[in-house]
Amino acid sequence: MAAVMVAGAMQGQNVIIKKGNEGNRTDPQMVANGRYLATVDGLDCWLTQSEEGARGFVEDEDWQVVRLNDDMFPLERRELLMTEHCVPLAWAVKGKWASMLLVDSSQRKQTTVLKASVSLDSLQLKDGRVDTVTKFAYAKKDRCHVWGAMSANGEYMGTLSVVQYTERKQYISIATVYDAELKEVWSREFAVGTVECIYITDDGRMLTLGTEREGEEEHFIICVIDRRGGDKFNMTVQCEPVKDMRIVNVLGPQMLCAGLIKPADAKKDENLTLGVATLSFNLDSMSIGGFTMRYFQNEDINILTNEKTKKIQRDRELPDVAPLSYVPTSYGMVMAVGRMVEEKDVNANGTKTCDYNGVGIHLVAVDATGAVKWVRNVRRNDRQTDSKALLRTPLFMMGETLCLVKNENRKEPGEYIISNDAREYEVGDKSNLVLYRFSEEGDVRKDVLERKTKQALGAAALRYDGTALLITVKGSKTRKMEMTLQ
Repeated sequence: MAAVMVAGAMQGQNVIIKKGNEGNRTDPQMVANGRYLATVDGLDCWLTQSEEGARGFVEDEDWQVVRLNDDMFPLERRELLMTEHCVPLAWAVKGKWASMLLVDSSQRKQTTVLKASVSLDSLQLKDGRVDTVTKFAYAKKDRCHVWGAMSANGEYMGTLSVVQYTERKQYISIATVYDAELKEVWSREFAVGTVECIYITDDGRMLTLGTEREGEEEHFIICVIDRRGGDKFNMTVQCEPVKDMRIVNVLGPQMLCAGLIKPADAKKDENLTLGVATLSFNLDSMSIGGFTMRYFQNEDINILTNEKTKKIQRDRELPDVAPLSYVPTSYGMVMAVGRMVEEKDVNANGTKTCDYNGVGIHLVAVDATGAVKWVRNVRRNDRQTDSKALLRTPLFMMGETLCLVKNENRKEPGEYIISNDAREYEVGDKSNLVLYRFSEEGDVRKDVLERKTKQALGAAALRYDGTALLITVKGSKTRKMEMTLQ
């Protein structure tokens, strides 16, 4: 692998890049669907899925564990049979074994939760099969929802299953936590109420969060469930409506959440956003520790509409804003949001196309009290036709540094400058692959990792040794890059 050093002044750190050779044995869909598991014996292990499977193997559409070398060559794989229609809920690695929970909701009136454990050195499937954990059967009008999560320390996985019986106006909800080897730690029924997300703590508790709107008040429904029982709390705040609230981190007794603010007078079919909302909930006192509503400022709106920063904005409601990432940090959390605009068109021959345009990245860092620590913006004007798989903007922590890797127009400046609007970048065109680094205090450093490349970032993952894996795509070919900070 070729090694390249990129000079960086932030905290005396240099960026070191190692590039593998591109190849076509791992297709871009495998990259887009990939979940990194671990690196064993110098090979990166991924849980992934593709319509064609790993090239060179028998074609199939099941989820599989694949061992890839530095040139993205799939040396070995293990199929998880009959998982074609599954969605991964959670996964963990203990020693050289990877365990995963999946859910299959493809059949009418039935939802199935499955589990599997695979040895990452031999790819042996434990017990030789994918096992059924539980199966929910229900009537046509009923609904079943299953959430999954893994603890930050990788020691626990959990699922919350809720079946709503419409005609009886009843529901059942079952919370279950497993260890990293999929041994059940505890399971219980608990009336959770409204749920939008779950979180598994490092000591094996399950936290849930939901929101309900009533008049001018927002109700936050929080549940804390463990092997001994559970508690449910309803916290009321008079504020604008919120959406996309997620539990991002738990620091000591503080549960940190983030989401978006909606205009109170917005219609149901209007996707409008006013800013970012943050919440801190104390798990010891069971009370709100802090609640902040940070509305978009003039610079934020100019970034998210790709205007010059000098323009004065009067309309503070932005359409098509969505969360990009929720990142836990040692000091709290960071939420990144951006705009994704869909432009549909009918061609002269009657065919339809859809262009996806990703505009702007707005980052909000939050401390353990739920207060905003800093806000930074990054220019973006990226476009892809008929797909948005390569418009992702991965955010991850490398030590105490928040990292954002993305492609951008090769004529953009090599420094962090946001005064002018961003030039359009079409996925597949020659571009610069760049790294933005944010310190704990919000200092920003921009480095160009690769100039004038047609390699577009497809996925990013963080190894347990702190190395970042960057998987790039060029047409039907893929390539691996390793990034370290020294």
